[in-house]
Amino acid sequence: MSADPTPFPREAQAYLRAIFQYSPECLKIVGADGILLDMNPAGLRMLEADSAAQVLQRPIHLVVAEEDRAAMQDLHDRVMRGADGMLEFSIVGLKGTRRRLETRATPLRDASGAIIAVLGITRDITDRKRAEQEAREAALRLRVAVEASNIGLWDWDLNRNEVRTLNIWGQLGYAGGEVADGFDAWRDHLHPDDRERAVSEVRDYLAHPNGGYEAQFRMRHKDGGYRDILAKGSLLRDEAGAPARLVGSHVDLTERRAAEERIRESNRQLRELSRQLAEARERERRLLSTELHDLVGQNLTALSIDLGLIEVELSVESRRQVGNRLREARALLESTIAAVRTMITDLRPVVLDEYGLLAALKSHAKAVEQRSGLAVAVVGDEGGERLPADVEIALFRIAQEALTNIVKHARASRAWITLARGHGDVRLTVADDGVGFDPANIVYPDTQSHLGLLAMQERTEAFGGRLSIDSTPGGGTRVHVNLPGHA
Repeated sequence: MSADPTPFPREAQAYLRAIFQYSPECLKIVGADGILLDMNPAGLRMLEADSAAQVLQRPIHLVVAEEDRAAMQDLHDRVMRGADGMLEFSIVGLKGTRRRLETRATPLRDASGAIIAVLGITRDITDRKRAEQEAREAALRLRVAVEASNIGLWDWDLNRNEVRTLNIWGQLGYAGGEVADGFDAWRDHLHPDDRERAVSEVRDYLAHPNGGYEAQFRMRHKDGGYRDILAKGSLLRDEAGAPARLVGSHVDLTERRAAEERIRESNRQLRELSRQLAEARERERRLLSTELHDLVGQNLTALSIDLGLIEVELSVESRRQVGNRLREARALLESTIAAVRTMITDLRPVVLDEYGLLAALKSHAKAVEQRSGLAVAVVGDEGGERLPADVEIALFRIAQEALTNIVKHARASRAWITLARGHGDVRLTVADDGVGFDPANIVYPDTQSHLGLLAMQERTEAFGGRLSIDSTPGGGTRVHVNLPGHA
């Protein structure tokens, strides 16, 4: 050593020198006046000294960061009075690197017991402090994220029966520390109607773990209400394969379920409104059909009869002069009467009211076939009692719209309508052998051509049903309608 403050035997000094020289931690001897008397290579590296001469015989406080110099002086003074001490401080190396160090200091005494110097053992804790800071920041980010998303985390040590949580009780309105973590606290906050089941589920899972743990239950909030909780967890095993920890999360489903219920109620109201609108349209159709039949249809029929009488009463000479015009007028009148009758049938098919849905579909299919040349086959068995009137008219309108789309767009030669009932459901299928299309490309508000599909969808949903379309380019189209609970 460059200084020899202790009267150790030469052999002991050799051993001490070896320890001093090769210790991975900084070893230093500081004189009573604060002058650095000796330092091992590990310490020189911490100070970024290329040689001992750069730092020995200099005040030790010169390398201590300014904000920690007073604390270092206080430690030195206490040790010189005979106390051991410990200090965490920062240094700035000779090359400008800042480090965080931790030192333990003890007095060195001479043979008479007098304190003559301070022995310091110092380790570099820069990486540890950085890791601790990063861990704190990560924990803070996790806490903020967990609290912002209203998720609770839990970690259950099965061997010690200790539970640590994060935001579990915050979800239930409690501040930190108001409720002690633990299985008993969790159980006591369960809804009385859920408690036995929830406890049995977690016990059964631990007895026979298979996959992940998942359960739903209600927990009591600080305000006295209850929250719907979804719990999910994973089992961690020890080196021997035995269950060691169960870790997982609590997700508060209360608001989501309330929102889902609001959406369901809105959908129910929309379906009811759609049904009422459909019924209103049908009433208007029925009224218009009646008006056309009673007023326009009867007047046109009367006019046809009058023209016939006029033709009979004309003289031969008059008939010769205006006969062709009369015949043309009667032909135009007959075609107008036929068009009005078709319009009346389309507005409100009488056969639907009198004979039921299947008969109305067959009648309409025959009319479509006559007008367009599209061959339409109708098969099915209504069986039993007739469907409710509003269901019959809805299914008829859907089939009517589907056939209209086939005639307009499908370039098909054949179409099929199938009506089936069973297990409380009624099912309608309208298919064709046309050019088909890609259903994924349908955007209902996009063009007028898609409004018919939207109308079919709305009619189906108004009765709580489901409409699906199967089609491929070149492979025809199939429209499926299923109305549950209406058969």
